[in-house]
Amino acid sequence: MLDLDELAAAVQEGALPWPDAVDALRRRQRLLDRHLHAGRFPAAGWADFPPAVIEPLAALPAPLPARRGR
Repeated sequence: MLDLDELAAAVQEGALPWPDAVDALRRRQRLLDRHLHAGRFPAAGWADFPPAVIEPLAALPAPLPARRGR
């Protein structure tokens, strides 16, 4: 499985039993806690989110003009 959507689909389709899904979710959370939240969780605040590097993208005009009336 590559992402949580695939995990959900596998459970929904009956290809993955609930105990295995629960184990996968707990392991995913431990990974996040150890590598993403390490030293910051909970009181230290958010990391650079949303990343400052995307600020120039937010300043670009929308790709489509706003729709007027209909």
